[in-house]
Amino acid sequence: MNIKRFSIPLLSFLLAVSFSYYYYSSKQSVIEKDPKAQYLKGGLFSLSNAGKPFNLADMKGGPVILYFGYMSCPDICPVGLAVIRDTLNLSSEFNSVKSLFITLDPERDLSESLNEYTSFFHTNIKGLTGELNEIKNVAGLYGTYFRKTPIEARPQEYTVDHTAYFYLISAEGELMRVMDHDATSSELASVIKQML
Repeated sequence: MNIKRFSIPLLSFLLAVSFSYYYYSSKQSVIEKDPKAQYLKGGLFSLSNAGKPFNLADMKGGPVILYFGYMSCPDICPVGLAVIRDTLNLSSEFNSVKSLFITLDPERDLSESLNEYTSFFHTNIKGLTGELNEIKNVAGLYGTYFRKTPIEARPQEYTVDHTAYFYLISAEGELMRVMDHDATSSELASVIKQML
Protein backbone atom coordinates (compact mmCIF):
# COMPACT_ATOMS: atom_id res chain seq x y z
CA MET A 1 0.00 0.00 0.00
CA ASN A 2 2.79 2.45 0.94
CA ILE A 3 4.73 1.57 -2.18
CA LYS A 4 1.80 2.57 -4.42
CA ARG A 5 1.36 5.82 -2.55
CA PHE A 6 5.01 6.84 -3.13
CA SER A 7 5.45 5.36 -6.61
CA ILE A 8 3.11 7.81 -8.39
CA PRO A 9 4.77 10.98 -7.00
CA LEU A 10 8.21 9.43 -7.59
CA LEU A 11 7.30 8.54 -11.18
CA SER A 12 5.93 12.05 -11.74
CA PHE A 13 9.11 13.55 -10.34
CA LEU A 14 11.34 11.38 -12.54
CA LEU A 15 9.30 12.27 -15.64
CA ALA A 16 9.56 15.98 -14.80
CA VAL A 17 13.35 15.70 -14.34
CA SER A 18 13.72 13.75 -17.60
CA PHE A 19 11.63 16.26 -19.53
CA SER A 20 13.56 19.19 -18.06
CA TYR A 21 16.90 17.57 -18.93
CA TYR A 22 15.78 16.79 -22.49
CA TYR A 23 14.41 20.32 -22.99
CA TYR A 24 17.54 22.01 -21.60
CA SER A 25 19.99 19.80 -23.49
CA SER A 26 18.14 20.31 -26.78
CA LYS A 27 18.32 24.08 -26.27
CA GLN A 28 22.05 23.85 -25.58
CA SER A 29 22.82 21.42 -28.42
CA VAL A 30 26.05 21.99 -30.29
CA ILE A 31 25.75 22.32 -34.05
CA GLU A 32 27.04 19.32 -35.97
CA LYS A 33 28.74 19.32 -39.36
CA ASP A 34 26.53 18.66 -42.34
CA PRO A 35 27.59 15.92 -44.83
CA LYS A 36 29.22 18.39 -47.26
CA ALA A 37 31.25 19.99 -44.47
CA GLN A 38 32.36 16.55 -43.26
CA TYR A 39 33.58 15.68 -46.76
CA LEU A 40 35.53 18.91 -47.35
CA LYS A 41 38.85 19.65 -45.70
CA GLY A 42 38.20 23.35 -45.01
CA GLY A 43 40.63 24.86 -42.56
CA LEU A 44 42.80 27.88 -41.97
CA PHE A 45 44.32 29.94 -44.77
CA SER A 46 46.24 33.15 -45.43
CA LEU A 47 45.46 35.70 -48.15
CA SER A 48 45.48 39.49 -48.40
CA ASN A 49 42.99 42.17 -47.35
CA ALA A 50 43.52 45.71 -48.65
CA GLY A 51 47.20 44.94 -49.24
CA LYS A 52 47.76 43.57 -45.73
CA PRO A 53 48.23 39.91 -44.75
CA PHE A 54 45.05 38.21 -43.60
CA ASN A 55 44.78 34.93 -41.68
CA LEU A 56 41.54 33.11 -40.99
CA ALA A 57 43.02 32.20 -37.60
CA ASP A 58 42.65 35.88 -36.62
CA MET A 59 38.87 35.55 -36.98
CA LYS A 60 38.56 32.89 -34.28
CA GLY A 61 36.06 33.72 -31.56
CA GLY A 62 32.98 34.16 -33.72
CA PRO A 63 31.28 32.50 -36.69
CA VAL A 64 32.31 33.47 -40.22
CA ILE A 65 30.40 33.33 -43.51
CA LEU A 66 32.76 32.54 -46.39
CA TYR A 67 31.82 33.20 -50.03
CA PHE A 68 33.78 32.95 -53.28
CA GLY A 69 33.11 35.14 -56.32
CA TYR A 70 34.36 38.07 -58.35
CA MET A 71 33.50 41.74 -58.66
CA SER A 72 32.36 41.81 -62.29
CA CYS A 73 30.07 38.80 -61.83
CA PRO A 74 26.78 39.89 -63.42
CA ASP A 75 24.30 38.08 -61.19
CA ILE A 76 25.25 35.19 -58.88
CA CYS A 77 27.82 36.98 -56.72
CA PRO A 78 25.80 40.16 -56.08
CA VAL A 79 22.81 38.00 -55.13
CA GLY A 80 24.97 35.94 -52.76
CA LEU A 81 26.42 39.05 -51.13
CA ALA A 82 22.91 40.51 -50.80
CA VAL A 83 21.82 37.34 -48.96
CA ILE A 84 24.79 37.72 -46.60
CA ARG A 85 23.90 41.41 -46.10
CA ASP A 86 20.29 40.54 -45.32
CA THR A 87 21.42 37.82 -42.91
CA LEU A 88 23.73 40.18 -41.01
CA ASN A 89 20.96 42.80 -40.85
CA LEU A 90 18.37 40.41 -39.41
CA SER A 91 19.44 40.74 -35.79
CA SER A 92 21.69 42.82 -33.55
CA GLU A 93 23.03 39.43 -32.37
CA PHE A 94 24.93 39.33 -35.68
CA ASN A 95 26.80 42.63 -35.20
CA SER A 96 30.00 40.70 -34.46
CA VAL A 97 29.56 38.10 -37.24
CA LYS A 98 32.08 38.55 -40.04
CA SER A 99 31.97 37.51 -43.67
CA LEU A 100 34.76 36.94 -46.18
CA PHE A 101 34.48 37.38 -49.94
CA ILE A 102 37.39 35.67 -51.73
CA THR A 103 37.87 36.82 -55.31
CA LEU A 104 38.23 34.18 -58.01
CA ASP A 105 39.50 36.85 -60.40
CA PRO A 106 42.67 38.30 -58.83
CA GLU A 107 43.78 39.58 -62.23
CA ARG A 108 41.01 42.20 -62.32
CA ASP A 109 39.86 42.45 -58.69
CA LEU A 110 42.51 44.68 -57.19
CA SER A 111 43.00 44.53 -53.45
CA GLU A 112 42.16 48.21 -52.94
CA SER A 113 38.84 47.86 -54.78
CA LEU A 114 37.64 44.70 -53.05
CA ASN A 115 36.80 46.23 -49.67
CA GLU A 116 35.04 49.13 -51.35
CA TYR A 117 32.96 46.62 -53.31
CA THR A 118 32.13 44.40 -50.33
CA SER A 119 31.39 47.28 -47.96
CA PHE A 120 28.72 48.44 -50.40
CA PHE A 121 26.82 45.33 -49.26
CA HIS A 122 27.84 45.35 -45.58
CA THR A 123 30.75 46.70 -43.54
CA ASN A 124 31.26 43.27 -41.91
CA ILE A 125 32.20 41.73 -45.29
CA LYS A 126 35.95 41.76 -46.05
CA GLY A 127 37.32 41.29 -49.56
CA LEU A 128 40.28 38.91 -49.89
CA THR A 129 42.70 38.28 -52.72
CA GLY A 130 46.11 36.74 -53.35
CA GLU A 131 48.18 35.08 -56.02
CA LEU A 132 46.14 32.82 -58.30
CA ASN A 133 47.81 29.68 -56.92
CA GLU A 134 47.02 30.78 -53.33
CA ILE A 135 43.35 31.30 -54.25
CA LYS A 136 43.27 27.91 -55.99
CA ASN A 137 44.60 26.28 -52.82
CA VAL A 138 41.93 27.91 -50.63
CA ALA A 139 39.20 27.12 -53.17
CA GLY A 140 40.38 23.49 -53.14
CA LEU A 141 40.12 23.31 -49.35
CA TYR A 142 36.48 24.40 -49.55
CA GLY A 143 35.46 22.52 -52.71
CA THR A 144 34.97 25.59 -54.90
CA TYR A 145 35.54 25.08 -58.60
CA PHE A 146 36.29 27.99 -60.94
CA ARG A 147 37.70 28.67 -64.39
CA LYS A 148 38.24 31.63 -66.67
CA THR A 149 35.92 31.47 -69.72
CA PRO A 150 36.54 33.76 -72.73
CA ILE A 151 33.51 35.61 -74.11
CA GLU A 152 33.00 34.37 -77.65
CA ALA A 153 32.09 37.73 -79.24
CA ARG A 154 34.88 39.55 -77.33
CA PRO A 155 37.89 37.20 -77.03
CA GLN A 156 39.92 39.71 -74.95
CA GLU A 157 37.25 39.62 -72.24
CA TYR A 158 36.22 36.76 -69.98
CA THR A 159 33.89 35.65 -67.25
CA VAL A 160 34.68 33.32 -64.37
CA ASP A 161 32.52 30.21 -64.11
CA HIS A 162 32.34 29.04 -60.51
CA THR A 163 30.36 27.12 -57.94
CA ALA A 164 28.46 29.21 -55.41
CA TYR A 165 28.02 28.13 -51.81
CA PHE A 166 27.82 29.79 -48.42
CA TYR A 167 30.43 28.24 -46.11
CA LEU A 168 29.69 28.67 -42.40
CA ILE A 169 32.78 28.45 -40.21
CA SER A 170 32.63 28.05 -36.44
CA ALA A 171 34.25 30.31 -33.86
CA GLU A 172 37.04 27.71 -33.68
CA GLY A 173 37.74 28.02 -37.43
CA GLU A 174 36.10 24.73 -38.40
CA LEU A 175 33.86 24.36 -41.45
CA MET A 176 30.40 23.38 -40.16
CA ARG A 177 27.91 24.03 -42.97
CA VAL A 178 27.96 24.24 -46.76
CA MET A 179 24.74 25.88 -47.89
CA ASP A 180 23.51 26.10 -51.47
CA HIS A 181 23.32 29.41 -53.30
CA ASP A 182 19.52 29.39 -53.07
CA ALA A 183 19.62 29.42 -49.25
CA THR A 184 17.67 32.33 -47.77
CA SER A 185 18.94 34.86 -45.26
CA SER A 186 16.65 33.38 -42.59
CA GLU A 187 18.12 29.90 -43.22
CA LEU A 188 21.65 31.25 -42.82
CA ALA A 189 20.60 33.18 -39.72
CA SER A 190 19.10 30.07 -38.16
CA VAL A 191 22.43 28.22 -38.41
CA ILE A 192 24.49 31.22 -37.30
CA LYS A 193 22.35 31.58 -34.16
CA GLN A 194 23.28 28.02 -33.23
CA MET A 195 26.96 28.89 -33.74
CA LEU A 196 27.00 32.01 -31.56
